[in-house]
Amino acid sequence: MEGCTMPVYVDDPETPGNKIDVIKLLKRDPTTAPPPDGILLLMRRDRWTRNEALLILAGYDPRNIVDSAGHPIGTQGAGMVYLDGTTSRTLSIAGLHHPLETEFLMNYMNLREFSQGEPMDERRTPQEWLAWAKSKNFSPYWLEYMSELAWNNECEIDWEYWLEKMPSLTRAQASRLMSGLAPETYKDLEKSPNKNDHGEQRLRAKKIETLAEAEGKENDGSLEWLLWGESKGLTISGAFTLNVRKFKYREQEKKKQAEGRYTLKEAAEILEKEGEARDGQMLAKLMKAVESGELKAYWPGCKDRYSGKQTQDNYEEVYWDELNEWLNEHEPRISFRFTKPENAASPGTPMQATKHEAHGKQWQEQARKIADEFFDSDTANNCRNSLAGYSERVMMEMQKKNIHGPRGRIVNPRTIQREALQAKKWWANKVK
Repeated sequence: MEGCTMPVYVDDPETPGNKIDVIKLLKRDPTTAPPPDGILLLMRRDRWTRNEALLILAGYDPRNIVDSAGHPIGTQGAGMVYLDGTTSRTLSIAGLHHPLETEFLMNYMNLREFSQGEPMDERRTPQEWLAWAKSKNFSPYWLEYMSELAWNNECEIDWEYWLEKMPSLTRAQASRLMSGLAPETYKDLEKSPNKNDHGEQRLRAKKIETLAEAEGKENDGSLEWLLWGESKGLTISGAFTLNVRKFKYREQEKKKQAEGRYTLKEAAEILEKEGEARDGQMLAKLMKAVESGELKAYWPGCKDRYSGKQTQDNYEEVYWDELNEWLNEHEPRISFRFTKPENAASPGTPMQATKHEAHGKQWQEQARKIADEFFDSDTANNCRNSLAGYSERVMMEMQKKNIHGPRGRIVNPRTIQREALQAKKWWANKVK
């Protein structure tokens, strides 16, 4: 079975109750790791050897082989096998890689270092190995997944309902979700609704709710709650963080499709799927066309032209009509043309003016002013965010205040970072 490449099916987050091939799921969102379903069966084993425990704690399936030098080398035929059922071989065939593969390897090497001189055939219960990992200040990435199943009566939180369908969250709802608790199950934080509850997450939720109340924070969107929590240095559920960003990514994808924008990889795959381009050749041509200036490309989610010296296959975006212009000039024998999406604005169509757009050149100054306010508040609270974190918070605040750039509403935090906050524009001037 080690070389088996049978498809692995997991719950489809976009269509609750349905299953989806994990490879298709990763193609849809290559930055989010699939749920580590394999850990459920492994936790039912009576004992793990130390060799198995190090692999499992790091994020690997225990069937992976470890060489004489102490490096995980995978299984014969399938390569590395992960707890979510994917393998490095099937991912590679699909042109993907596991979003946590680097983290897994670092985890394993650190755990291996902690085990120097200890017998690798030592056997303990899964709970004992988790206690050992905790003593080393290490927490496996799948622990949050296991914990949330237990704390919520073995029913996963309906993230789609709470984070996508709900327009805003109350502080009671947000504090529970940020702690990995289902709001409908944990209405009363003083009570334990099931035998699996140990109170840790309820205590975390209480602290978050109390802090939000002290600051007068009541209703806000899920992303705003996440950014607020990060700015306060709170411990936030990994599942909450991943799902907030996943739904934000989905929202951006819908906007991209509505505008007829494609990454170079997406455009190449469509042309190859239509049978009018050789597999693997069109992507190289499109990347070269962008680098030479033959094909216009844009920063993700933005209207300004991409100005980087090197292109990436799944980052910069191109418009449907400019792709067609390039095909007309450079690939006239290819008959396929990208279709105009419904309600797509024509190039150069003026946007409705706002009072802020008249001062488009000054939006960077307003962004820096907002960033200063966040930075000073964090300093007063003895915490600090990253440059990327400040950029995202500033973007959300600018949207709230209807502060636009010269081309309209700014929807990509990298634009804020690049044009207003990076290096000497703001970040380098701050005392860290």
